[in-house]
Amino acid sequence: MFDFFNNAFDFDGDGSVGTIGYDSNGDGLIDSYHTELDTDGDGIIDTIIDSNDYDQNGIIDGQTFYHDFDNNGIYEEVIKGYDSDGNGVLDDFTTYHDYDGDGNEDEIIRERLMDSDDSPDADKIQMDIDGNPVFESGENGLFSAEEDIGNVGGMRVDELDNFDPEHADMDHVTGNPAESMQEWEYQGGTNRCALYAQKFVIEELRDMEIDIEELARLAEGNGWFGEENGTPLLNMDKVLEHFGIQSEMSFYNDISDIEKCLQNGGKAIVSIDADEIWYGEDNDLFTPNDAPNHAVEVIGIDRSDPDEPMVILNDSGNPQGCGEMIPLETFLDAWEDGNCQMISCI
Repeated sequence: MFDFFNNAFDFDGDGSVGTIGYDSNGDGLIDSYHTELDTDGDGIIDTIIDSNDYDQNGIIDGQTFYHDFDNNGIYEEVIKGYDSDGNGVLDDFTTYHDYDGDGNEDEIIRERLMDSDDSPDADKIQMDIDGNPVFESGENGLFSAEEDIGNVGGMRVDELDNFDPEHADMDHVTGNPAESMQEWEYQGGTNRCALYAQKFVIEELRDMEIDIEELARLAEGNGWFGEENGTPLLNMDKVLEHFGIQSEMSFYNDISDIEKCLQNGGKAIVSIDADEIWYGEDNDLFTPNDAPNHAVEVIGIDRSDPDEPMVILNDSGNPQGCGEMIPLETFLDAWEDGNCQMISCI
């Protein structure tokens, strides 16, 4: 489903550096780039940069930088930056440190440019993990925020609970999970997760029943989907558009964006790394080829237990995925691999 072209950029004249650009949704426009750098000229790649122009307007929306400082093949630092106001300057950064080389983040630091029109060297306000400014001023007038989050593991698929509308405290639940759960179906051994997620939303918003086989033929006939490889990331809203659903795809969101969508009566589809949820696999954030592998509908947020808020999913990939409940921290880990992509629908 990907169209590739190669541009080789040799920054230090040793012939070892290259950039690959690709068209992730087959529309003829390059929207993502992968760059490998040998910054110290020793012949070993020590920095990788992944860049994305998700809205295909010619401006890079987000970049991820992987740094291997000691050239041991392990990336000790990952920096994710994005351009929140579309002016061509990255202005919101999250830095992850893996100090012990186990592939899991030991520290997260979030920073936001005080003036996004400034250069990337402008002073930054550091944020806490929820994106709130931390007002601990130092001598230089900047702020400091650090948190050791440890190893946040996922659940096993057979340990996941399901939302129970009859016993839930709905005063602390965002969305209408009970209504959404009525549309859930299991995808079986297919690669149709994005089709099912869109099917759920269309049936909820249009009060109609759709045959998944007809939906698959429609999507495959238009080049939005393939039975072997599934649905490319940037094609995850094409079926919605076909059925007249007003939707917006965005990246680098946080959980409050999903909650706002649900509070306003909207529906939300996201891409995630399902392995972290189903099998409790370690976060692969520090691997440059990390990527989402599954699409689900987020149908609610349950904050009735403030110490363990839960994200409620319609997950077609789990035979018991109707109203599947995921601890918020586990969901955020899995969502991060897809650059916190969301399709909001009304």
